[in-house]
Amino acid sequence: METFQGATSAAIRYVRYSPGIRTLLLRSAVLIFFTSSFWALLPTAAKDISENPITYGFLLGFFGLGAVAGAMVLQRTRSKISSETLLSAATATFAGVILSMALLRSPVILCFVMLLGGASWTSVMSLFNIIVQELAPDWVRSRVLAVYLFVFQGSVAVGSTLWGYVALHRGVHETLVLAAIGTGTCLLLQLLFRLPVVPGDLSTWNHWAKPTTFEVPDPRRGPVLVTVKYVIEPLKASEFLHQIHKYQRVRRRDGATSWGVFVDTEAPDTYLECFKVDSWAEHERQHDRFTVADREIENQVLSYAIQPVEIRHFIYAREGLSPSPPPIRTASPP
Repeated sequence: METFQGATSAAIRYVRYSPGIRTLLLRSAVLIFFTSSFWALLPTAAKDISENPITYGFLLGFFGLGAVAGAMVLQRTRSKISSETLLSAATATFAGVILSMALLRSPVILCFVMLLGGASWTSVMSLFNIIVQELAPDWVRSRVLAVYLFVFQGSVAVGSTLWGYVALHRGVHETLVLAAIGTGTCLLLQLLFRLPVVPGDLSTWNHWAKPTTFEVPDPRRGPVLVTVKYVIEPLKASEFLHQIHKYQRVRRRDGATSWGVFVDTEAPDTYLECFKVDSWAEHERQHDRFTVADREIENQVLSYAIQPVEIRHFIYAREGLSPSPPPIRTASPP
């Protein structure tokens, strides 16, 4: 059974070696940082507009109505425009809502503005939540979602604190103007950090044969060293190395704590890929984490091999253990 620490480490490792998820977390963290000013300063801004507390209630009520309306049309809208376009439109709209809170003084007009704010907020939150779940396979989806919520809530906490501090020294309305400008500036993030494209089939593709061993290892034993021997055409070495370094991300994402590829000093056509996993149980889980979408990367690496690859598994030999027969070679992917 996977421990809490191991499950947490697996989630963090998966996020670390998943460029699409990292991009999404960055986009959401920056946007939520600026938009948190709305929630942090809305009560004070509403009080400046009217001393009557019902004004604040109406603003929140109309915001909620807008959120419900936005949720009703979101799916239809997503089928017609791209996620990037939808996020940009929602971001620009919410920036306008924050700016309206700073400049407008009419509760009636602001209530109608809140309708747009609710719809845009629902669009942003739903879009981020949908994409982050689409980017993760079943085995790690809930953990990746937990990481996303951690980043989300962290941005809210940091942003609310900072915007409250700025408002204390510069005034609520000036702070909201600055936050609106910052929210609008988030539109530029799409130039460098486009929303990730949802990968192909993320279902499990456990095509690897079970490692052959002379005895059943204790699942807790480790670390485990896995070596994969490739014999390739020396003239294609640079292309092979380029592809196998792309494969490194998959190895590390699925459980490897270290990874490297080495060339044989006596045979320039022979390369040895090595990676280490914390335990035998974790290596077995690694087999179940490979997805159909990863097949293309593996096939590209294996296409350079002119002989069947040779795989060996080693478990760390601790002092005091009785001598054991040498590991048995296998010829199936690890």
